[in-house]
Amino acid sequence: MKYNTLFLNPDRFFEDRVEANKLRIWPALVVVLSGIAVGSNNLVVLSKLLTATSPSVSLILVVSTIVNTIISVFTIVFFWFMYSSVLYFVSRWFGGAGGFRDLMRLVGWSFVPTIVGGVCSLLITYQRVGGVDEVSRTAVIDSIRSVPPTMQLVLTTIGVAIVTWQAFLWVFAVKQARGLSPRASVYTISIPFVVSVLWTIRPLL
Repeated sequence: MKYNTLFLNPDRFFEDRVEANKLRIWPALVVVLSGIAVGSNNLVVLSKLLTATSPSVSLILVVSTIVNTIISVFTIVFFWFMYSSVLYFVSRWFGGAGGFRDLMRLVGWSFVPTIVGGVCSLLITYQRVGGVDEVSRTAVIDSIRSVPPTMQLVLTTIGVAIVTWQAFLWVFAVKQARGLSPRASVYTISIPFVVSVLWTIRPLL
């Protein structure tokens, strides 16, 4: 099975995943990796803070970073279940016939864009934190909290692009898992897509 078809031909990719229904661990692995990618910003901040803190405080920072990363993973898992549930129940209005587990398994693959977004966010955070000349906790924290309007626009644009890519994958996941037409699949994903976009652009509102 060629995994690059997720990028080149997602409809074929999800069709193959429906037929190969034994591979249930990979979508879960994608979700976990996306949670780690989202939480990877904490590692950049941690590496900078460790140079400006005492050993006792450093231990606290390491533990809090690990906890925050675990929380990020569980948060993404929650969204995986939530998106799958919404898509499942909305697709019932259009005559969807597939099972919830099959849909959830395919929706898990739609978090590949989240991994890409996490890496982009990591690079941006590294660029911002790395530019702090004064190595102090206050300087690092201020650098993270103060987001210039242009940078906020860039982050929001990346976020909208990631959400749109994810919604694009939902169309084919719903189509193959629930046996819907392309038009019905687009209607099904429209509600969670609009909500996700609105949530993503909220910093600009």
